[in-house]
Amino acid sequence: MYKTMKTIYRLLLSLTILVFVTSCEDAADVFTFNSGTINHFTSSSGSLGAKSSADTYSIEIGTTTSAAATVQLGVDNSSTAIEGIHFEAFPASVSIGQGEFVTSLTIVPIVEGITPGEPVTLVVDITNSTIETGMPQSFTLSLDRICDPYPGDWSVVMHDSYGDGWQTNDGNGGDGIQVTLDDGTVLEVGLCNPYVEVAYECTPNDGFEGTGTITIPVGTKGASWYFPGDQYGEISFEIYGPEGSLIYTSPLASDAGILPVVLCAP
Repeated sequence: MYKTMKTIYRLLLSLTILVFVTSCEDAADVFTFNSGTINHFTSSSGSLGAKSSADTYSIEIGTTTSAAATVQLGVDNSSTAIEGIHFEAFPASVSIGQGEFVTSLTIVPIVEGITPGEPVTLVVDITNSTIETGMPQSFTLSLDRICDPYPGDWSVVMHDSYGDGWQTNDGNGGDGIQVTLDDGTVLEVGLCNPYVEVAYECTPNDGFEGTGTITIPVGTKGASWYFPGDQYGEISFEIYGPEGSLIYTSPLASDAGILPVVLCAP
């Protein structure tokens, strides 16, 4: 009888401790959840390449409360995008209906204020979450302008400081500047040299310089310019748009890579 009562006592004590610990853990969870409404972004960053103000971006915003919520917003001081120049003003707050938990903020770009190929950054902050949390409180949006390339004849004025034509990705000659159009067509231009024949129609020259032409057809939706490199640090060039403006000047001895050549079609 004594052993039986002792066993029952131990069992009751264990159950009491278990209930106490579980209750404490539950209470801690409830306290953490109810200690403040967490307004948050559902992701922390995104990017938008826009051709017009019709190309908008939706930033998704959530809350942890099932009640109706108002999320207050502001532009962070770290933003390089300027209201009224790069993007249209957006509301200082958005509302989330009861039981909905999520809404969105629409960002409208002002493409006329953005230089193609030179993106600006808009950082939006939530200003009224009541507790610190790992959920994103800021959203960083990269805004860039994209456009159809200006059609027509582009002039490429090419130089070689040594006076023996171009040696790019090959010590004897190599590839020229390559322009890849959106339909897959590859156009190429470069100075001829006395050492080897190249696989494209190179530009005759006096060794030191010559001018080639790249013709971009009307209706082209994209054109990517690529320079294959400079074997001996002798090459430089300038690129002019069809209307005569200087679009790009290379440094002497530039590395291989995509060139920031952008001129939007009128």
